[in-house]
Amino acid sequence: MKIKAIVYLPLNPQKAKEHNLPVKLPILLEDFPTVVDEDKIPLDVILRGLEAQYEVSKDDYYASYLVYFYYEKFKELVNKEEYEKALEVLEKARRIIYDYRYHFYKGILLKKIGKLGEAEVELRISLSQNENFPLGFYELGEILANKGEIEEAIESYHKAYESDKNFLLPLLRIGELYRETGDLISAVNIFESILKKDEEFVEAYYQLGLTLNELQKFDKAAEILEKALKKQDRDDTKLALAYSLVKVGKFFRALKILDELRKKKGDDPIILTEYGILARDIGLYEDALESLERAFNISREDEIVRYNYGRILLHFDRKKAFEILSSLTGDLAVKANDLLNLIELAENASVERGSALRKAQEIFKDDLELLDEFIDDGIFLINEFLHLIEGEELFQERFKFLREGEIPFFESDINSSDYLDILYSMMLKVGFDPIALEENVTRFAVSVYGNGLMLAAARTLLRLYQTLLYTGEF
Repeated sequence: MKIKAIVYLPLNPQKAKEHNLPVKLPILLEDFPTVVDEDKIPLDVILRGLEAQYEVSKDDYYASYLVYFYYEKFKELVNKEEYEKALEVLEKARRIIYDYRYHFYKGILLKKIGKLGEAEVELRISLSQNENFPLGFYELGEILANKGEIEEAIESYHKAYESDKNFLLPLLRIGELYRETGDLISAVNIFESILKKDEEFVEAYYQLGLTLNELQKFDKAAEILEKALKKQDRDDTKLALAYSLVKVGKFFRALKILDELRKKKGDDPIILTEYGILARDIGLYEDALESLERAFNISREDEIVRYNYGRILLHFDRKKAFEILSSLTGDLAVKANDLLNLIELAENASVERGSALRKAQEIFKDDLELLDEFIDDGIFLINEFLHLIEGEELFQERFKFLREGEIPFFESDINSSDYLDILYSMMLKVGFDPIALEENVTRFAVSVYGNGLMLAAARTLLRLYQTLLYTGEF
């Protein structure tokens, strides 16, 4: 039998306390050269030394450290998904000191391999041996939540928090479960209570922001998510903030955020699609096509991706767009069919109601002749339009960019009915085609007004125009 020589490494008492080590750490002589920094002693070196010490003298002092580091080794192996080795280490710990920790960690292992029922049993045994074990109640709550036993999970999380009121993670999970089950007000109350206790709890800000978005309190959601980003730069928070900003009409700020995410995660179809949808909605059709096509090439089977790719193709290749949109199923098929039916309705109306349009065009003849200067082949030319209104002080800040051929990528506070008559005349000039109408109305509203309220107003006018032109007395 090989004799194991042990040396004792004296540690700074404060360092020993920080790392839960004995002040005289037993180290095998053969391992001693590897210990050059007491802050970075390898776990296996610590274990070999403590095991050798325990063989020499089954001292309770060193036994407690040995079991502690067995559990540390167990966690390392579980994280590496080396479950059989982890179980072996667990049994070694049990043979030295058997207590609630054994059943707790065995429950964690069983949870990892998907045996939730057995994991629950182990955790309940652990809690019967230690009724004041917050982490045990928390992990039991996790298992119950995974099993869909929501009320029981919430009860277990409450017990975890009551056992240690500085342990806020159980409260976070309660809030998440409330949100997932649709109890949004309770979720908001929970997340706000967490932030009163810990203003640095970033995940609570994030979850609160998500919940406020679901409650359609988008201004408040944006405010909360901004706070979260100031504390920690996270992509999921940025994505949620972009959603909030879109909903309050701050398209350009949202587009900037999504563009940053797109450059960082260029292979994420969700981000590519969100960017493409927003770019399309504010009239950047070429950018939208590029982003949505990339998403489609990455995730062709995703119906949301396919719908939005087909949707943007209507502006570029209608035959291909029709093929993709006609292949969808479920709710997206209904949306696609509504869109295709609108195009068909417009085509039929162009035959059946052409005289009505010509009559309206005759009434607005003077305005339409004026539009000839800045409508070319059905496309709105913003620079040609500027000379009509360049004297308007309200619009000057935006027009500085437009004169240079750039869309001003900032929100304005222009909420004016000025030039809506020109917008209406533009619709008459374009005629029946719903895609061309959408393009021109969007580009006009975004370029001239530059905010969500006026874009919504312009689109409402467009819907009224289409209803009258396609189906009613025009």
